[in-house]
Amino acid sequence: MNNCTIYLLQASESQCPVDKSGTSTDYTCELNTTYGARANKILKVTYFRVAKITLSSSKDIVSEGDAFFLTCQTDVSNYDTIIWKIQNGRTIKQIDSMWYTTTKSFTGATSVLSVPRANQDWTGIYTCNFSQSFLSSFGNITIKVIPLLRPQEIIRDPIETVISCPSTRILECCTRRMENYIVYLFSHDHNMSLHIRAERRERNNLNCYYSIQRFTEIHCNSKEHDLQVYCMFMNQINHNVTSPAMVLHFVPAKNVVCNSSDIGVGANEAQIIKPCLNFNGTSNSVRGNITYRCDHTIWTVHRNNCLAGPINNLLDSAESLVSSPESQKKLPMFLKKLKETTKQTQEEINKSSANLNAVLETLTLVSVIPVEANEENMANFVSTVETIITSPTETWKHVQNGSSQLLGSVEQFIGSLQPINQSIPSIIHDSLQIKGTVLGKSSTSIYNSSFAFLQSAGLRGNVLIEDVKFDIEKSITIVSVAYSTIEHIIPQDRKEMVNSLVMTTVINPQINEDFQIKMAFAKREKAMSNPQCVFWNFSLAEGGNWDNTGCETKDDGDNVICSCNHTTSFAMLMSPYQETSLDELTYLTYIGLSLSIVSLMICLGIELLVWKSVTKTRIAYLRHVCILNISVSLLSADICFIVVAATHDQNYEVEGNLCIVATYFIHYFYLCVFFWMLALGLMLFYHLIFLLHNTSKTTMKTIGFCLGYICPLIISIITLASTLPYSSYTRKKSCFLNWEESKALLALVIPAMIIVAINTIVTAVVIAKISRRSIGEKSINEEKSSLYRIAKSIGVLTPLLGLTWGFGLATVVPGSPKIFQMLFTIFNAFQGLFILLGGTLWDRKVREALLNKYSCSRWNSQHSKSISQGMSAPMLSINSPFSRTLNNLFGKAGM
Repeated sequence: MNNCTIYLLQASESQCPVDKSGTSTDYTCELNTTYGARANKILKVTYFRVAKITLSSSKDIVSEGDAFFLTCQTDVSNYDTIIWKIQNGRTIKQIDSMWYTTTKSFTGATSVLSVPRANQDWTGIYTCNFSQSFLSSFGNITIKVIPLLRPQEIIRDPIETVISCPSTRILECCTRRMENYIVYLFSHDHNMSLHIRAERRERNNLNCYYSIQRFTEIHCNSKEHDLQVYCMFMNQINHNVTSPAMVLHFVPAKNVVCNSSDIGVGANEAQIIKPCLNFNGTSNSVRGNITYRCDHTIWTVHRNNCLAGPINNLLDSAESLVSSPESQKKLPMFLKKLKETTKQTQEEINKSSANLNAVLETLTLVSVIPVEANEENMANFVSTVETIITSPTETWKHVQNGSSQLLGSVEQFIGSLQPINQSIPSIIHDSLQIKGTVLGKSSTSIYNSSFAFLQSAGLRGNVLIEDVKFDIEKSITIVSVAYSTIEHIIPQDRKEMVNSLVMTTVINPQINEDFQIKMAFAKREKAMSNPQCVFWNFSLAEGGNWDNTGCETKDDGDNVICSCNHTTSFAMLMSPYQETSLDELTYLTYIGLSLSIVSLMICLGIELLVWKSVTKTRIAYLRHVCILNISVSLLSADICFIVVAATHDQNYEVEGNLCIVATYFIHYFYLCVFFWMLALGLMLFYHLIFLLHNTSKTTMKTIGFCLGYICPLIISIITLASTLPYSSYTRKKSCFLNWEESKALLALVIPAMIIVAINTIVTAVVIAKISRRSIGEKSINEEKSSLYRIAKSIGVLTPLLGLTWGFGLATVVPGSPKIFQMLFTIFNAFQGLFILLGGTLWDRKVREALLNKYSCSRWNSQHSKSISQGMSAPMLSINSPFSRTLNNLFGKAGM
């Protein structure tokens, strides 16, 4: 039979003080029997104090975009967890811990929930729940968020337009959200003031507010021909937001040449910017705009900055996510969607700077959200970054501060990683890698990470931080990321180039004490010189640039060692110019060009000396006119080429406009060489086919000069005009035709290759026909001999000149063997020598004339004759030596 004794404990205030909630008291139950037996048992009782919760808010009613905070206070400081929740209808959301902070004190605990930008997700009943073991205490408060647009949600129509005077025009501001607002259209212009309430209508699934405005001659006659009109949206608690301006340009009706009911009116070359409504034939609007240009009488699309639908939706989702109470919870799914969408729309991103910029904005927005450092989350983010890094350089050029945005978002993301089980997984991709570690009281105080990109010319890098000082009670996270192919998106506004990996390191939490981070960079191009360790300084002008403050550089053969006293994105810059002595190709260029110039001058001298002797027949005369002009053109090109080459080899940068002028003349004169070769070939073909057709020398010379100088002039001017506006006429580091961006070099190579092909065919046809023909007349035989000599010259010079620029094109192909560069240097440098040998000295008539010219008896008679003529002829008469020299140069026959 059980014998039980009940003792009732009555917990009092004194047993549960505010600072002792959750403490235990031991009670002893002792049993004594009548026979002296004794037994006892200790009972442990824990006392919990029911917490008193006080919940207050800075505002009970707020507008979207406003900041507010809630304060939850309790008199109990000994708690297990604090959880914030929002209930809106039947939906209950647990607020991510990133939005609130909790502190303890002797008198209790305080949790503060801070919302920097409210949206509709923050409307509801807030619950602050303090948990102590099995006991929960909570308080409630209601917050109402009133709808209000963000400026970027306002769609202006038009954005910028032209208005003729007099006329009427609808000015309209729309939104995809269907709430009711009071909207005013207004301007700040004192001369053309405007302040009117807009009417509401629904159009194309949009909520629009519009006003029909009348514009008169007064607007066109105003001192200011532009008017800026704004839309102000006001919600039910009189909070407002103002749209960006609609810019109106006024033009008299007589100047209007373009008129479209869909686009508008405008003078020639006027531009109108409209929103992306009914984009691609759909009823959905997307962000961005379309710029139309008036081209004579037709509006043409000048620039399309409309976002692709999926990218537009991504950006909308990112803006909502970053302000969501559950942003941390939703982020993993969003990162997965981000990766998939960017892969699917890669073509649109590559072609449109607007799409690329939208993805960058999306990355920047979500990078601030703390995220679990698991492999999937990190890989999804890295894949997105890799996708946009592969976009063409030309697309990146039109994104303002694009490279700075990318570096900043990646740096922010790796700083937001939350370690799982005190570890950070490694992510190894083709062009981007992430490695990190967590240092704590049980680990070493040294951080050492290495990167290797075997597919990128074996690029390697290493990050070392020794003796990391940190709080013994807290761990510290260090994460590094390395890029192998990011240099093409970074603006090249200095002569040094990125010649290594770009590595970013982030320490979280930041170390306040002095420390050194050491990095080793493998050189991408071993031939570059003057290494500099730099970091990306986001505070510099135009969004940031490279800076070497706080960094020391040590050149160690194939590697460069950098030591810096801060963390961010680092790289190693090197100069493409060599500080050492000139290499063998440079010496060969100078020797060859010098020999070429001397050879061409000798060639010109010989032509002037033997002109009368070798131009007795019409064909021979025209041949020597061509050879003379080929020599003059190539001599001019070689002089320009050697001057520019010498300037660059002395590490001097040629001023922009001078570089353009030098490049133009090099291009022009080299084209002249080939077109005179073409004139020579066509002249040969003409005389062979039309043997009995006698065209005058003047006509033939006119055709030759047009072909030799006018055609190159047209090609060179078109090349200059089509590439100069895009700054892609010359190469970045040398004064020669651009290849990387505009392929302007093809404007020299393609004409050269076509002429080579034509002359090759002509030469083959001529030699075949001459060898079969048997003509007995002496004068005809002389013509035949001249044709044969021309064919030999063309047969020798055409392949040599053509091969030169064939090798020249091969040198610009990435990864081309160095042998092409050597062959191009040799053929280009010795072209003048080829012309002297193949075009002049190989001609038997020229050799005979030279021998006759310098025989003793001939020399004495010629000497006496020249003295006599020189004394009797006026300086500029047709028979004077000076006049004959000028006539010979420009192809005028002696009488």
